[in-house]
Amino acid sequence: MEKDLVQSLKEFFFDIIGFLVPGTLILVIINHYFNLKIEFKDGSYILLIISYSTGYLIFAITLLKDRLLDKLNKCKKILCQDSVLGKLKNRKTYIEVSEIINKNLGENKELSYKGYRNIAMSAIPESDKKIFTFMFRAELFNQLHTICVILFMFCIIQTAYNLTKSKSIIEMTYSLMVSLIGILALRRGWERFYSIAMSLPFSIYLEKRIKND
Repeated sequence: MEKDLVQSLKEFFFDIIGFLVPGTLILVIINHYFNLKIEFKDGSYILLIISYSTGYLIFAITLLKDRLLDKLNKCKKILCQDSVLGKLKNRKTYIEVSEIINKNLGENKELSYKGYRNIAMSAIPESDKKIFTFMFRAELFNQLHTICVILFMFCIIQTAYNLTKSKSIIEMTYSLMVSLIGILALRRGWERFYSIAMSLPFSIYLEKRIKND
């Protein structure tokens, strides 16, 4: 009972952080560039609610971004979910587990990567917490990456409109550099944790199978 309570609190904490951090960050950026004079130091509950809600908006935009990247990947190889899963399919653990699952199913139909992963995870429910932790980190990196993409696009538009203002150009150039570095770095961070979260079930599945044998 106590373990279930701790796990519930942990998942609740992850949920709050996963949406509150991106939501607060985008509000800080909006406040800086549009001078909305939002006071973050007063600890307003309304502000927390707005930040949390904005986090869901960033999450929705992230989902659209991932779909767009997957579609673009068909034309040119870019770093997206499909390209990462394509690399993971070459790993020995995935190949071995997929062969075992195919034999158990007794079917010739080949499942998707996520299909094999779901079956493997169903056999190792005790590992959900560990896998969830890595997926949470991947999602947080992904949402922060989305914010950097939004900031980068905003800075390009602002720079185009303020070519005559040297001060704005300097500030926007600095913001462009920061957001570009963020885009590259955060995407690599997302790739790392997403790869672990998507491939870990196969390693744990094989380890459990070896122990049982």
